[in-house]
Amino acid sequence: MEPCTTTTHTLARAALLALLAFLAPAAGCEDEEIEQPPVVGEPGEQRDLVYAGAPGGVELLGDLILPLAVEPPPVVVIVHGGGFFQGSRGSMEEVAQALAARGLASFNVDYRLVGVSGGEFPASSVDVRDTIRFLRAQRSELAVGPVCGTLGSSAGGTLAALAAFTEDDPTMVRGGWPDLHGYSDVAPVFVGLYGVYDFTTRFEQHGYVPWPEEDYLGGTFEEQPAKYEYASPATWV
Repeated sequence: MEPCTTTTHTLARAALLALLAFLAPAAGCEDEEIEQPPVVGEPGEQRDLVYAGAPGGVELLGDLILPLAVEPPPVVVIVHGGGFFQGSRGSMEEVAQALAARGLASFNVDYRLVGVSGGEFPASSVDVRDTIRFLRAQRSELAVGPVCGTLGSSAGGTLAALAAFTEDDPTMVRGGWPDLHGYSDVAPVFVGLYGVYDFTTRFEQHGYVPWPEEDYLGGTFEEQPAKYEYASPATWV
């Protein structure tokens, strides 16, 4: 998961926006088609929303960015990258603002990281799934429409894909607060950039497995073959 240049980031954002502008209305977010009128004024926002609590008193936060002209707007979960051990939602702020300018709300989230807050698999995947459940549980309070999909880059692409490709996995439900068991974590659309979608082939592709991924999965492929397969979005396609 190499860092991208500014030019690559610009192209990546353009690709994500173009795909979501095309896919969101057609993704079956609701029975009727979602209209996206021109946005008037600046996007609204709710910063530092606590969407879940993790062991050790960790609060998991996200920023909800709302387009003013669409009520209630369809919402996309944005998941940042960073090799599973670093990064924050601030790196995806520009994407969130650009989506708002196109009539889409976004929930730009942080999640637990490896070696920092207990983000080894499946913890960070549970976090991303909980963002989807949280948005559905709090839909009226947050004044948002249906969850249209997940969008992620690098490690965030992996987590966003896993949330989209696996259907209401009971092993991916957090115990304790909040109780979101009654809400689906399925995302109908996934858009990702340079994520890892098959951990089982990493050694074949590169001759090694990058250390953040070994830490994320709790060992080498030889030690944890079932976990490597389970954590790979490609397994579920």
